[in-house]
Amino acid sequence: MLNFITVHQEFINWYGANHAKSSTEKVHVHMHAAVKYAVEESYIDRDFAVRPALSGAKGNPDALKYLQEADFFKLIKYLNSTNNELSVSRAMIQFACYTGARLSEIAGLTIEDVDLKTGIININKTYNYRDGGFAPTKNPQSIRKIDIDDHYLQILKKRVLTHELRKQELLFAKNNSTTPPTSNAVNKELRKIFKDIGINSDMNFHGLRHTHISYLLANEVNIQYVSKRAGHSSVSTTLTVYTHILERLERDEISRTRKLLSNIG
Repeated sequence: MLNFITVHQEFINWYGANHAKSSTEKVHVHMHAAVKYAVEESYIDRDFAVRPALSGAKGNPDALKYLQEADFFKLIKYLNSTNNELSVSRAMIQFACYTGARLSEIAGLTIEDVDLKTGIININKTYNYRDGGFAPTKNPQSIRKIDIDDHYLQILKKRVLTHELRKQELLFAKNNSTTPPTSNAVNKELRKIFKDIGINSDMNFHGLRHTHISYLLANEVNIQYVSKRAGHSSVSTTLTVYTHILERLERDEISRTRKLLSNIG
C-alpha cells in the first residue's frame, strides 16, 4: 500500500530544496487543508499530512521585491489618471500604494472604517479569503490608524459614496457582489498594468506594501512611525525586513557626519 505520509514528506523535501521555508510552509498549509477536507468527507480515513518536517532556505530580506521610486511614481500616476471606480482590483492596488496595507486588511475594510473628515483609515480586521467573512488582524499591533493625504481622500470619498448608493458593506466589494476580488484577480490585474505601462517587474500585490514602506524609509520618515503605520509587531521587525534601505541611509549618514565634523576645525 502506498505510504502517503512518505509521499507528502518527500514532496515537502523536494519543494523546500529550492524555496524559502516560509514558502514551503504555505504550500503545506494549503495541501493540509485539502487533506483534512478529504478526511471530513470520508474520501480517505486518515490525515497523512499532519506535522511534516518542513525544510527550506531562510528567506533573504535583501531579496524583497519592491518598485524603485521612478516606477512607483509611474504606477501611481497611471492609477490616478484612470477611472478606478470601474475596476475594484485597480482601486485596491491604488489603496495599497497610498497606505502599505496588506491585501487581507484592504479586503476587510468597510465604509465605517474610513473617516472622511480626518482622512484616517481604521485597520481593525481582515477578510478571510478561505472561509469568507471577517477575521482578526495578523497581530495586535496590526490594529492601527493610517492617515492619507487630501488628494487620495477625495478619491476614497467617491468610492464611499458609490458603495453607499449600492448599499455594499465592504469598501472594495466587487460590482453587484458582497465579496472582494480574489488574490489571483488582483495580482492578475497588477501584472496587466505593469505590462501596459512598461514596468519590468514580477512583483506581486504584497510587493506594493514593501514598496510603500521602502519609499517612506528611503525618504527618512521616522522608523518608529513607519513601523506603527505598517502594523509590524515591533520596530525590530521593520529593522530586520528593510535592512536594504536602512543600510543605504546609514551610508548617507556616515557621509553627512564626516562633513559636519570636518567643519569643526
